[in-house]
Amino acid sequence: MTKKLLLFQATLGFEILFCLFANKIEAVPVGNPASPAILQEGIFLSDAGWTQPRLGFLEDFTLNHPLAGDSLHAVSAEGFSAAGALIWSLFERLDLSLLLGSGNYYFQMVQGDEALTAQVNGGLIWYGEARLVLLEVEDTTFSAFGEAGGWNWMRGPFYIDSHPVANRAALKMRFWEVGVTLSQQVGLFSPYGGVVVMQSRWKMSETNTGIYYFHQKYPVGPLLGCTISKSSKILLNLEWRGWIENAFTLSGELRF
Repeated sequence: MTKKLLLFQATLGFEILFCLFANKIEAVPVGNPASPAILQEGIFLSDAGWTQPRLGFLEDFTLNHPLAGDSLHAVSAEGFSAAGALIWSLFERLDLSLLLGSGNYYFQMVQGDEALTAQVNGGLIWYGEARLVLLEVEDTTFSAFGEAGGWNWMRGPFYIDSHPVANRAALKMRFWEVGVTLSQQVGLFSPYGGVVVMQSRWKMSETNTGIYYFHQKYPVGPLLGCTISKSSKILLNLEWRGWIENAFTLSGELRF
């Protein structure tokens, strides 16, 4: 049995596990870190150059993001965010990206005998990202990635036992994450799997009841995804992340 077939079977096994357990397993969207090697041609610009610009988008659906609070327990967040990406590709091996967007998130917390909830939206989601192809052997790619950024100016109503308080809660977050992935191209598809390590700090203020601080509950988790690219100019990507958070992301990239 060839090495390529073994890698494909292992990746296919990851995808089957994803389909079976995604609803049972509780980082910020990653995308396929092998994309510098997948998009090797530009629509307008020649691929002979050492650098190429790209544009991207993402829509992220967080079903559950467990958090831990200094004076709180049973902290969780769920919601939706969307962002655009400006990507600069170097030597078809390194991508440097800036992502800007916004979102809508719902928080549930318990403090003593009180149930606290908040619905924040708007504001700015911002972060930088680097993806590096470490090793490429035929259609198999081993890559690494890193991200860092945060959320600012998200605001919304705050409730104590379903009763609204006078002020609108303000949310601020900072995070970083790193990870590695293995991707295998099979025709139009490039399924990938990997592991991510994430740390985050959250601050919710202006609640009439003080300032609440959260941090990452589970710092390590798996990610699984699949990229579809009919040509080497444009791609679509679907990704799932677990343990750290139960979330799905749809994203795309276009190379000029």
